[in-house]
Amino acid sequence: MKENNSENKSKKNNKKVINILITIIVLLIIFISSLIVYIVINKDKLNKDDKVKNNKSTNNKQVEPIKENITLSEYEKEELISFINRYKLNYLASKVNGNITRADNRILLNSIYYIDSISSNNISYGVEDIKGYINRVFNINDIEIKDILCPLDNEVLYKYLPDGYIYVLNETHQGHGGELLVDDIAHYVTKAEKIGDKYIIDIIYLYGSMMDGYYVNDEELNVSVDSYIEMTPEEESNYMKDYFFDHIEEFKEIKPYEYTFVKNGNSYYLYSVTTGEK
Repeated sequence: MKENNSENKSKKNNKKVINILITIIVLLIIFISSLIVYIVINKDKLNKDDKVKNNKSTNNKQVEPIKENITLSEYEKEELISFINRYKLNYLASKVNGNITRADNRILLNSIYYIDSISSNNISYGVEDIKGYINRVFNINDIEIKDILCPLDNEVLYKYLPDGYIYVLNETHQGHGGELLVDDIAHYVTKAEKIGDKYIIDIIYLYGSMMDGYYVNDEELNVSVDSYIEMTPEEESNYMKDYFFDHIEEFKEIKPYEYTFVKNGNSYYLYSVTTGEK
């Protein structure tokens, strides 16, 4: 009797296990079927959600803007040319090649040229006037005040006198003809464009005089001027100007001076001067 009872119990337990397994399998089948139906029905919605997430992820990343080359308008071009002429920057490119820095000797010397252009017979030059010029033209507030060197022999050309806070000409400096041709006779713009926040203008200059000869940028011209002795300086200048524009296709082979400006509000500032590409 005891053996029969144990067998019955074992059978009952086995049935319970089988019922539980069947129930689990049925539930799994129902769950999987429901999931498949849900995915099929909501497929389009899920795809849209993924796209939205991807877009958000992309937007959160800092994307580098594409810098396009934008040709400057005639008005913008004339603004830059006017700035260069007004502040006597038309010869700066042959002496400064690269970004303008607070230690550049040449921009100190250029401030002297500018002051001489607006007032003659200067015996001394106030440091405040020089600082004002450099701040307005180059946006540099902390220029290094030091003796100004001659770019031809690297000797002191203008001495800084701290007591008077002024510059004076070094009278012991040996004369050697000075720097050639600060003012240009004519110019030709080969490029004027904006890249990012930079305004870039490439220029070929004609410099010269009867005394010093004629140059296109840094290259000397060997031009025979008709009736040289009989021409006035103005007539000769006009003759050379015509020659320059008549041969401009040849002069385009010379590397231009490239001025790069930045703009803050309505004001331009010179950022760098280099020898541009042909």
